[in-house]
Amino acid sequence: MKFSKVTAETLPLDKVPHVRFRTEAIENTKKVIEFLNKRKELTLPSLDAVDDYTKNERLLLLQRTDLELSKLHTDCIQNKNYVDEYAGKLADVINEMDKQFKNLHDSAILVMNSNARVMEIVKTYNEKLFEENWEAAVNFYLQLKDALITKDESPSKPAMKKA
Repeated sequence: MKFSKVTAETLPLDKVPHVRFRTEAIENTKKVIEFLNKRKELTLPSLDAVDDYTKNERLLLLQRTDLELSKLHTDCIQNKNYVDEYAGKLADVINEMDKQFKNLHDSAILVMNSNARVMEIVKTYNEKLFEENWEAAVNFYLQLKDALITKDESPSKPAMKKA
């Protein structure tokens, strides 16, 4: 499996579904923000030409719109920060994986008969999936790396004591 050198900015969104979904959520939030700002523009000029009740209802609508806009702006900023941080870490792991995957996979093949955890992880290897979904490849790589670094933590049977 070979990955090209990537950065957070150059991650191909078609191969990183989580980032793609979050990015689409940000774009959708921006569209809703545009619509709410348009609502404010349409509501403000008509305040003087209405009775007190209607004016009050429109002011209330403006307040609710401002609150909604505030929440959406906050969500948008948080999602953007999350995507930036996640994509940066993902790019780092992909670049590390690009260099070390073959050696790690070969090591796993050698020890899988004596390590049940490694064997279970190796059985999930799916090169076609990993080429299409880099997050799945990263998940596989990190699980395998962890399994090879840490000892098999499966509980062993306690020894029988003599009475």
